[in-house]
Amino acid sequence: MNNNENRTGILQNFAQNLGLQFNNPELLQIALTHPSFGHEKKQKHNQRLEFLGDAVLDVVISDYLFHMDDLDEGQLTKIRANFVQEKSLAYYAKKIGIGEVLLLGRGAEKDKDRLRPAVLADALEALIGAIYKDRGLMAVKDFVIRQMGSELDKAMQNHEVKENYKTLLQEDIQKTQMLNVLYKVIGRRGPQHQPIFTVAVYIDGKESGTGEGKSRREAEQAAAKMAYKARLKK
Repeated sequence: MNNNENRTGILQNFAQNLGLQFNNPELLQIALTHPSFGHEKKQKHNQRLEFLGDAVLDVVISDYLFHMDDLDEGQLTKIRANFVQEKSLAYYAKKIGIGEVLLLGRGAEKDKDRLRPAVLADALEALIGAIYKDRGLMAVKDFVIRQMGSELDKAMQNHEVKENYKTLLQEDIQKTQMLNVLYKVIGRRGPQHQPIFTVAVYIDGKESGTGEGKSRREAEQAAAKMAYKARLKK
């Protein structure tokens, strides 16, 4: 078996393991060819596919997150940024074994570029670009959701917990006018060692949200969240 046949077999196995099928296998070959190898062998390399894949990935992630009606633009932007940054893409590239099948030039191989996050992230974007060119947007969506879907869902569930809704509410109010914001405990229930607090938030004297929590601080955050989301819908 010559080198070309061996390479073809490696890429076929790689694609099959990811549930991918290519009408044009050359696109997969190009996607997994680093510029150092392309320049050395005077072959096509993955920079153009990387450019395309970067844009397509943004669209796919944005569309997936868009269906989360309870997250605003700022929250969606933060989650998307976390998933398209180099560190995250390198993690997924390593997870699916891109580094093991990527062709690099002699110098890049010597410098261990195969392990560099930037190289891995670029190769993953190039692979996404190749899938898009070969099979279209739906195939990319299927691939991305299979590889990243569970982490995307987890990030969306955890994101609200990390948000400081008291700060968000205060910032939103200050955009238009200075209004007085007051948090008041209006209820407490449960045993002494495990109380549940109920807090109301008043904006300029008007009750604008209520929330419960195992501490006063947690209840205030819940009340602020209700008030903040109500203001977004106006």
